[in-house]
Amino acid sequence: MPNKDKPWCDLSLPSLGSVGFIVAAYLYLAGWSNCYWFLKYFGISINAVSIQFYYVFIYSIHVIFSWRTLKTESGLLLCVIILSVFYVAFFYR
Repeated sequence: MPNKDKPWCDLSLPSLGSVGFIVAAYLYLAGWSNCYWFLKYFGISINAVSIQFYYVFIYSIHVIFSWRTLKTESGLLLCVIILSVFYVAFFYR
């Protein structure tokens, strides 16, 4: 049962880690997919270029905040899932 006075007091570090892992995995997948299809359009293999690990997360910002992604059913479904995970993590144990 959530604590109405202080909802952050029931928050534990493992629950934050789980939510962070889920979000990071989605961001990495979105960024890698963006890089892969961009390079494939020009006929370049993703193995032929050297992309830093953290660049993939930066490329994912374009995917997340583009209107084309947000208006698709999968983008909306993902937003609902992420918001529900945050709700559960912050208000329930």
